[in-house]
Amino acid sequence: MSLRGSVGVVQEIITDAAENITKLSLELGRKAPAIVCSDANLDLAVNAIVSSKVNFSGKVCNCAERVYLQDAVYDEFVAKIPKK
Repeated sequence: MSLRGSVGVVQEIITDAAENITKLSLELGRKAPAIVCSDANLDLAVNAIVSSKVNFSGKVCNCAERVYLQDAVYDEFVAKIPKK
């Protein structure tokens, strides 16, 4: 079984799984940063970050949870984000 969720939900799952000695794989992090430096290909970076949020409604392990931008690319990066 492979699940992903909050600590509270995972605690319940572990308790329930322990009764049957069920093997589990749990993802608890969900804080994967995307770091965009001044030498980055901004079109590629924007596409990858936006795609990671819309694939499976953001319910994947490699989904970017937050974005850190160098000051030099901030305005251009933000301008390239699709509005809809």
